[in-house]
Amino acid sequence: MTQTQMYALLAASLVLPAGAWEAAGHELRAVASPFTLAQPGEQAATRLAWGHGLSDDGELDADALERYAIVSPEGVAAPLQAAGFSTHVNRLRLNEPGVYQVVAARHPAVLTFVFDAEGNRRFRRGPKSEVTEGRIDFAQRSRHAAKALIVVGPPQPAAIEPAGLPVEIVPLDGPAQWRTGRDVRFQVLVEGEPAARELLLATYAGFEPEEAWCYAISTDREGIAVVRPQQAGVWSVMVQSRRLTSGETREEYDFDSYTGTLTLEIRP
Repeated sequence: MTQTQMYALLAASLVLPAGAWEAAGHELRAVASPFTLAQPGEQAATRLAWGHGLSDDGELDADALERYAIVSPEGVAAPLQAAGFSTHVNRLRLNEPGVYQVVAARHPAVLTFVFDAEGNRRFRRGPKSEVTEGRIDFAQRSRHAAKALIVVGPPQPAAIEPAGLPVEIVPLDGPAQWRTGRDVRFQVLVEGEPAARELLLATYAGFEPEEAWCYAISTDREGIAVVRPQQAGVWSVMVQSRRLTSGETREEYDFDSYTGTLTLEIRP
């Protein structure tokens, strides 16, 4: 591990201690196999995972999904199939050159954290108004979204348009730039607006320990952060944002929390 990676990993552990808030426990992730197709007309499989890292293939309930779709290089979205409790695998033939976006979002969920009579901190599903026992610590509404990028044909320099997720990580450089040793710019959007001063985390498949992140950097005032991957393979990028609510909403929950992931392949 390089000295830069060691500092990045330390920063991630300091900012996101285990159990800090509900979003830090699980992430929604979209995965493709393969992430790169040599030419149009070949097949790829998509799936979703609900867990703690790239190697965690935890299943999730289809009823929890607000959106699960694939967006073509021309920006046309088509729904993907999801049923029951699974990873919701879809096998597709991708006929257009360019970048396909596999996108997913969970329905918002409100959780209220309370201290019980013994002083143990627990959570209850639902807003503060529904809590009948325990002392309320805080409540938050959580949004989770995920995206995977599939490159079909020769990688091009053109950037990718946002897919309209509630929280989204958008590469500002096209797939021709997704190579080891090169800077890749990512912009974080929350509800369509740039998210400034948010911590962007990244790691690659095979990094140890599995649930750690090897790269951490803060976004600037435009929500942009630069990652320079040194390892080829599948990379996962994540951002978490939490914002205070106000007015009548505060009576139900105190924070809006957003967790977004992006999965893509970095070439040598």
